[in-house]
Amino acid sequence: VAGLAGLIAFDDLIGRKIACVTNLKPAKMRGIESTAMLLAATDGGDGPDEVVDLLAIPDEVPNGELLSFEGKGSSQPDP
Repeated sequence: VAGLAGLIAFDDLIGRKIACVTNLKPAKMRGIESTAMLLAATDGGDGPDEVVDLLAIPDEVPNGELLSFEGKGSSQPDP
């Protein structure tokens, strides 16, 4: 279940590295519990003209790598 349904084709996710935020407070979406989200951005458009894309992860970034953001301190994953 995803809020991105209809904005990003399922086939565009296959074989692609994505960034996920996990261990979120559970929320029901379309009757299914969700505890994670994919990181994406929009061009700010509205309706059918809106362009949404997932955060691009370079192939050389290892799976499971922690994200960091310039100007923010680093964090450690939950045990």
